[in-house]
Amino acid sequence: MITTFFSSKNLENSILIVFFTLVCVALISFSESYFYVVPILFAVGLLAYFFSTIVDGFLPLLFILVSVTILENSPGIQPIEIPFYLISGIVILYVFIELVTGRFLIETNLDRLFLCLLLLLPIGVAIGIINGAAPYLAVGETTYFFGVLAYFPLRKHLNKKQFELILTSIIGLIIAYVLIRNILNYRQLIVQAILSWQAEKARVAANEVILMIGALFCLSSAALTKVRVKQLFFTASFVLFLGGLILTQSRGYWLAFAFGAFLIFYSINRSGKLRILLTFLLLSSSSIIIANIFFSDFLNVILNGLLERFSSIGSTKLDISLQERVLESETVFKMMLNNPIAGYGFGYTYTKKILFYSFFEETSYVHNGYLAIWLKLGLLGLITNLSIWILSIRNSIKLYRTSTVEKTQIISLTILGSVFGIMVVNMTSPQVLTFESTLFVTIFCAYVSSRMEKQTKIEA
Repeated sequence: MITTFFSSKNLENSILIVFFTLVCVALISFSESYFYVVPILFAVGLLAYFFSTIVDGFLPLLFILVSVTILENSPGIQPIEIPFYLISGIVILYVFIELVTGRFLIETNLDRLFLCLLLLLPIGVAIGIINGAAPYLAVGETTYFFGVLAYFPLRKHLNKKQFELILTSIIGLIIAYVLIRNILNYRQLIVQAILSWQAEKARVAANEVILMIGALFCLSSAALTKVRVKQLFFTASFVLFLGGLILTQSRGYWLAFAFGAFLIFYSINRSGKLRILLTFLLLSSSSIIIANIFFSDFLNVILNGLLERFSSIGSTKLDISLQERVLESETVFKMMLNNPIAGYGFGYTYTKKILFYSFFEETSYVHNGYLAIWLKLGLLGLITNLSIWILSIRNSIKLYRTSTVEKTQIISLTILGSVFGIMVVNMTSPQVLTFESTLFVTIFCAYVSSRMEKQTKIEA
């Protein structure tokens, strides 16, 4: 009786109703003109419920779609972010019920690793509070890992073509949104820049990993597709995403993209290498010529600023931000030598020196992602996270080599380059403490697991 009541379909529809009810209540509390809010939400809720009756797995799709509201990384909880946190709480309940009723798919090593990571999260909160962390801070830091919640709901539905198509469309919309938003924000900054140093300061450093993933996907698509129109489209899109990534002026993500792109370029065949080189050179050169003709003043300012930023990568002298990160890593590493197994949990703070202002501050943030996950989830958390990344790379290579479907090969190469790039940039920008990185790695791993499981069943 209980199992029937908590059937997957009833559970998702019930959760959907509760979610929109809570959103309605939350928005009414923030809105003076609530009479306009209620009918709109009611209509949206009915529409969502209708789609939930024809699309299996509507809940994880809604979770991923609503996650776009927190990509601004604003401090605190903004009103626009309330729907995401509400549905995150509901997804936690859903995952808990699925776990208790034994409906999780535990068939691959990635499945086991993600189950381990899920179980480590409440343990990390408990250890943090035991070590003196403020409870609100310990619980709040788990939001970095909310993307992990989507793994098992995605695993359940990724073998369905309709679900995969909708998921791909949502991811495409999120990536396109980040690109367009960053370009518009950069345009506002660069219009006011006159000198190269002002252009160098004109940074839109937000959601860089999403732009990197978009660029690597377009690179893989342009390399593998044999249709000329598609090849040109994906190459043009690649130029746009790469340009958007460059304009963030985030040096770590530049290097991450370079390593990921090199791995993809190394993996594809000779004809794919030739196609992507020729089309990229054609479109990039034509773009530069057009920009030089119509926007020569802006182009010179932008290029000078980017060249100054790029030249700092090979400098033997560390800038002050890198010096701070080195000192920070040394401090955290010494702490971990005293407690290497359990770590210190979520929300635990330590003292670091801010060199620019020459003062000390208490913080729980660690720029080295490997030290960060070790600090917060202990040695088991570090091993689990590393194993997830390494296994996703290994399985994506295997999937690319064994699959004959072009779409599967493209996605496999994207996963290969993206996860490797994430592992590179994690040394200076903690991807484990970035929601979007966790979410995309979770989606990648769920896809790889579903395909490897399907392949295993076919071979058997």
